[in-house]
Amino acid sequence: MEQNAGKCRIAIFREQIRLAGFAIVAFGVMLTLASLFADQIALGMPGSGFGWKQITGTLAGLLIAALGGYILLRFPAEDEETDDVEQEEHSG
Repeated sequence: MEQNAGKCRIAIFREQIRLAGFAIVAFGVMLTLASLFADQIALGMPGSGFGWKQITGTLAGLLIAALGGYILLRFPAEDEETDDVEQEEHSG
């Protein structure tokens, strides 16, 4: 019975990590888009060109989104993990 409780805690932990991964990806994408289009959405000075702040924001947003993607790949959903195990059992 304690093993089932442990598995349940692990499943909850995995779902929380995946939710955080989705949030990190979303934040990174929003930061990237806001940085790319800062002049058009009146965040920057119109006509000033693509400055160092926009470059920094764009790169930071891409890195943050990549980190979120890594988290999602590192902690697959429970269904994805069991599908892989079932395929290995049937093939071997």
